[in-house]
Amino acid sequence: MCALVLTASCSALSGSNPSPSTVAPNVGLEKPTLKVGAIAGSSSAVLYIAEDKGFFNQAGLNVQIVTTSNGGQALSQLEGGALDITLANDVSGITAKIKGQPLKLVFDGPSSAPNTFVISALPGSGITKLADIKNKKIGVSSLKDGITATLKQSLAAVNVDPNSVHFITVPYAQSETALKSHSVDATVTSEPYTTEAAQALGARPVVDLFPQGSAEANIPNAGYFSTDKFVQSDPKTLAAFQKAMARAAAATNNRNTVEQAVHRHLPSLSQQVLDVMALPGFPPDLDPARIQRVADLMQKAGYINQHFDVRQILAPFSGLNG
Repeated sequence: MCALVLTASCSALSGSNPSPSTVAPNVGLEKPTLKVGAIAGSSSAVLYIAEDKGFFNQAGLNVQIVTTSNGGQALSQLEGGALDITLANDVSGITAKIKGQPLKLVFDGPSSAPNTFVISALPGSGITKLADIKNKKIGVSSLKDGITATLKQSLAAVNVDPNSVHFITVPYAQSETALKSHSVDATVTSEPYTTEAAQALGARPVVDLFPQGSAEANIPNAGYFSTDKFVQSDPKTLAAFQKAMARAAAATNNRNTVEQAVHRHLPSLSQQVLDVMALPGFPPDLDPARIQRVADLMQKAGYINQHFDVRQILAPFSGLNG
């Protein structure tokens, strides 16, 4: 997917931006203009809400949202200075940190909820259960993230060798195209692309990777990362960003608010898709215990060889009460 800058004009068209009188005056922020990476879809709902509801403006921030295709690309753009903050999968972020990239996790992202990540297959694929993907070509957004790690563990639990599955990188936004072209036999999809593929192709969710009550239920799958330099040099800007995001996360308790924000930034989505798509959780903070689950999953999956204490990567946090 080509990178696309979604500026505040998206919100201006919807009439949701605050008037100039609601924009905070000079509040002494070190860097009031930020470029923030997003993943097109419901995963970025909190970022969209903070922009559309004027929470960033009210905190003295001018945020430009840049859509990225995956966590690896986003972290490279962050390292190169093209982004100030970006949403990326937690596994990529922690891996990059261990390899020496000076990263900090500044705000938690979406957490996995039932039906937010599923294996979707066409009716004629012969795939009706998890064990059926043995020796098949399966699309995944990343070859190394928490979603793929969970999928591999699930395969082992039903006595299928994960190495027997041919994993192919398919960005979530390209799920429908990959299924339609038969470049994969099935693919891991997220919303709204799961629902779109179901409506357009009759694709059906075969396996829910994070059902309620499962070992990895409600585990974080992405977060907002920045650089050590930004965290150290721009503490007031960081605090303003975190507080605006915390306000937006609190607003996700209203499903209608989430649907409206996603639709403003992805206007091609039909209301029917918006109304039925499964939504992830949106934590309003940086809970070390919750995020530690990701690092522990990485160790269990063999992505890292030893325990990683996530407090090494967490930035100081200023939430609604900070």
